[in-house]
Amino acid sequence: VKQGENPSHSAFRHIMIIDPTNCSAAVDVLTNEGLLTEDKRRLVRCNVSDFADDANDREHSLRVSELKSAMLRGDRVVLVNSSPIHSSFFDIFNKQFVCVASEDREPKYFANISIGPFSRPTEVHRDFQVIVVVPFSHLATTPLPFLNRFEKYIVGISDLLTEKAVSGSHAEVHLQLIQHLSNGAADFIRQMRPTSFYGLSPDETVASLLLTALTASREGHFLNLEVPEIPRSLCVKETDMSSDALALAVGQGGWENRLAETIRRINFKIMQLLRPEAMVTVGRSLLNSAYMTEYLQRQEHFSVVNCLRGVLSPSHPLSKLIIFTRTCPELAQLVHSRERQEQLLQNMPQDPGQVEFVSLSGFRSAASCAEKIN
Repeated sequence: VKQGENPSHSAFRHIMIIDPTNCSAAVDVLTNEGLLTEDKRRLVRCNVSDFADDANDREHSLRVSELKSAMLRGDRVVLVNSSPIHSSFFDIFNKQFVCVASEDREPKYFANISIGPFSRPTEVHRDFQVIVVVPFSHLATTPLPFLNRFEKYIVGISDLLTEKAVSGSHAEVHLQLIQHLSNGAADFIRQMRPTSFYGLSPDETVASLLLTALTASREGHFLNLEVPEIPRSLCVKETDMSSDALALAVGQGGWENRLAETIRRINFKIMQLLRPEAMVTVGRSLLNSAYMTEYLQRQEHFSVVNCLRGVLSPSHPLSKLIIFTRTCPELAQLVHSRERQEQLLQNMPQDPGQVEFVSLSGFRSAASCAEKIN
């Protein structure tokens, strides 16, 4: 809100970001690019936990109190998973402010903020801004009057990828290359069926991989796209060619050969999410031998123990990894059975005393989870 402008009548509206990834990746994208802090305004991220012990009036009132402090300072607040406390900010979202003027000072504006059954007027700084994040999958069930209160944007990883590609020279060539690579990956996903992949968001997963490749490329030049290699500790067998030799071989070919090889490497990366049964039932008849060899001989899809052996290696480059697997009694007993833990850690490179097994279902609050994980 501009100096001297009445926020109740200004054109300003708070912002809603519609996240197509359904995992709040849009906020991370905007934060990493500095788009939420470019005006030097303090950024406050408020994530309303839905753990069992957090889903109560006391915890919700604490989150509301945090936002009241941000209102006084004029911060920019990002609300994630915040539907339980939306009703507390009815006047804020609807721009229903009360002006308290004086002759010697600038007018102050107040809005009613409710905590439980109580409502009190709270001063609102003119620089205060709210950004509400709504997953795209929740859009159909979000009340229309609530949607109409905000200035809405759909922000995903694909948008950042496009922005990165056009920010340098040869923007048109870069956009064409992105389109070719995206089409190649999309065709692979379509043939294998999207439901055959664990945790796949078709557009955003591919865009995330391409963005990582673009960021890692030599001197930021998109024509030298470097697709991240699969960590050797997750491979059953090392590839026949080193990344340098592969880059040299690709560089010696023409444009079509380089493009086809890059698409293949992207598809190999996506294939890490492919269910084994889909590879057997669908992939065997559709994919050539190179894909089968990569999946069956160079990637690990059949043994959690082998995968963990690589993850627990001191030289492993990743700090976080999600393994999708079927439920079995042995995994369910890992948290409580010392015998199962010793069996799993047998012959592992990591000191067993430095490995701790926890169950997410055992956490009752966000605070206890953060304390353990961090």
